[in-house]
Amino acid sequence: MTTIETLFEEWLNEIRPVVPLGDEGISNRERYSDIIDTLSIAFEAGFKARYKNDKLRLQALTVRDIKMTKPNLKLDLFNSDTIIRKCQDPFYARDLYGALCNNRFFKNDEEWTCSWRMSGEIVADLRNKGEDYLDFYCSGNESVVTEEIEKDLLDLGWIIKSYEPRLESGIYRNE
Repeated sequence: MTTIETLFEEWLNEIRPVVPLGDEGISNRERYSDIIDTLSIAFEAGFKARYKNDKLRLQALTVRDIKMTKPNLKLDLFNSDTIIRKCQDPFYARDLYGALCNNRFFKNDEEWTCSWRMSGEIVADLRNKGEDYLDFYCSGNESVVTEEIEKDLLDLGWIIKSYEPRLESGIYRNE
């Protein structure tokens, strides 16, 4: 079973070459207590630590995401093996980015939204291929929700509502 300590040690081994360790009199636990606390909070929230090429994927989630008490689509996306797998396809990733832009998401009557930049960051982090938000930002399909994305988000318990109804066939249909 993976523990906070083993996750922390793996993370520390990964960053050791790029982070100066400084005063040798300070233990790793003291030096990185905030990170250990974040990992603890993440596990209490039910977050599944994910690895890609032996890299801890927790860096993409902030303490705010993990501590949020109301539904958080970003956290749900990171907890979905299906979404992470499908995001490896660049076309699906672009479609997810577009759906996250200019739409409102509801779960248990709670609304969640994000900016275009955050949409790009989320998708880049889900792909874990060294991309950043600019690889998706303004890609031309903002606010478009494909049937596949709509179904996948519905499977996670999220309902999508556009800020403005779309009339085009095959694109998002608002109530």
